[in-house]
Amino acid sequence: MAIPSLIIGGGKWATKKDKLLAYKQNIGGRYFAINGDTSRNSTATFTNQNGLIESVGNNVARVDFKDDVKGSLLLETQSTNLITQSESFVNSYWTKSGASIQGDPSTAGVEEVVNGDFATDTWWGKDTSWTISGGSANSNGSGTMYKGSILTIGKTYLVSFDISSYTSGSVSYPNGGFTPTLAVGSYSFTYMASSATVSFSGVSFIGSIDNVSVKEVQGFASPSVDSPTGAFKLVEDTSTGAHYMSTGFYSTTNGSDYTFSAFVKKGENNFIQFIFSGATYDGGNYANFDLLNGALGSSSIGVSKIESIGDFYKCSFTSTAIATSSAGQVFIWKIQSATSSKTESYTGDGTSGVYMFGAQLEVLPYATSYIPTSGSAVTRVQDVANSFGDVNTFNSSEGVIEIKVKGLSNGGTSRKISISDGTGDNRIFISMSSTVDYWQIGLEGSDGGLLNQNFTTTTPQDVWNTIKLKYKNGDIGIKINDIEVYTNNFNFIIQSMDRLNFGKANGTGNYFLGEVQYVKYYPNITNY
Repeated sequence: MAIPSLIIGGGKWATKKDKLLAYKQNIGGRYFAINGDTSRNSTATFTNQNGLIESVGNNVARVDFKDDVKGSLLLETQSTNLITQSESFVNSYWTKSGASIQGDPSTAGVEEVVNGDFATDTWWGKDTSWTISGGSANSNGSGTMYKGSILTIGKTYLVSFDISSYTSGSVSYPNGGFTPTLAVGSYSFTYMASSATVSFSGVSFIGSIDNVSVKEVQGFASPSVDSPTGAFKLVEDTSTGAHYMSTGFYSTTNGSDYTFSAFVKKGENNFIQFIFSGATYDGGNYANFDLLNGALGSSSIGVSKIESIGDFYKCSFTSTAIATSSAGQVFIWKIQSATSSKTESYTGDGTSGVYMFGAQLEVLPYATSYIPTSGSAVTRVQDVANSFGDVNTFNSSEGVIEIKVKGLSNGGTSRKISISDGTGDNRIFISMSSTVDYWQIGLEGSDGGLLNQNFTTTTPQDVWNTIKLKYKNGDIGIKINDIEVYTNNFNFIIQSMDRLNFGKANGTGNYFLGEVQYVKYYPNITNY
């Protein structure tokens, strides 16, 4: 059997800034390193060998283990996460209705409130509408009771209090953190501090509060190395109606595809629904997910997907805007079954929930790897991997290139893997076509000879496919998933080739987008 003169991947990976290991093997079984150039001028994330999301720095190639224990090179297009708070669901950016977001109460720290039982009229500052007497804080109108310089901005706190008497009006925790539908009873919620002040603001509130407690808490275990306790729980209240949270992403463009994704795990509740709203979308713009069985439920015309990531599922939903709007929104909706209708109403039990982590919205027809945000949209730029091998690696007279790859999408753009001298005059290439289910395979010689063939596969581009191309003057063959689909006695002349690029021959454009389990190049055709 022929010995490859270039191997990328196949279970053997090593990365460092700007470089990715490739290697060649000789007859004695020894391996020799051949580094390729990699770039991406931003941080990015991948799934590590433990099934957790992990970030890498600028220009470090990503080897992702989500699909295979041997790992795959992950190459993605530039994308922006439009959700400006991807993990802090407790922030006021996420509006809740019939539900609350909770951290892990078992992690509650020290009590931040000194006089939460209102045994004395001390510690708190008060507007004139508030008084402290009889073991409670009492309000007869609009105003604020507060204590400054207590909390740390950006940290998460478990806030609880009792309504000991109620006549009318409402009272809220600051900055839109929590405004309950009031009655006599106990209330608790999780709040990410955007101010150092503990305060309660009444709006025509006539009533009393007692037993105020504020303690720092962490989130629940998440599927992330960098944010290990970054998951929070979306819990239904006891009302009859909808139980959801939502966030605005401000604008949509007519004809653009939008994909929302998040990492979700079942709690007491097994189902979740994603909804796009605020603009007109194709179909009913919703998708249901079964988190017990890892299965898709009912949905609109848009495309939904569910993937296992550790003990979470990455759920995603793609829909096309058919109008331009300046007020788009994403809803995460708790539902009772995989076949529930859009915006289901039911009576909650006050305790059931699901765990959430890493919300992301992209202007793409598919979801890419997680892009963390904290206060603003964040962009991950294009991955580029070029210049593997040298003039001694490739044979201009004959050879075989074999690849095992999976695209990020089925169609959409042309995405190439090419061997060349850096020009279009001496090159061979394998390309995922912009047409669904098509591959484009070509060869161009310095004599002007050009072979360019399109092939329909039996499987889409966005699943694993193995492609082999053999070339020799008068002997061309192509196999897709071990089935020979093309032969030709095409004649050509190729001068020396000195590089393999995940893109066009000149290294710019038509970048390969997807996962690469391996690339092997043989300098003769005996391994075809």
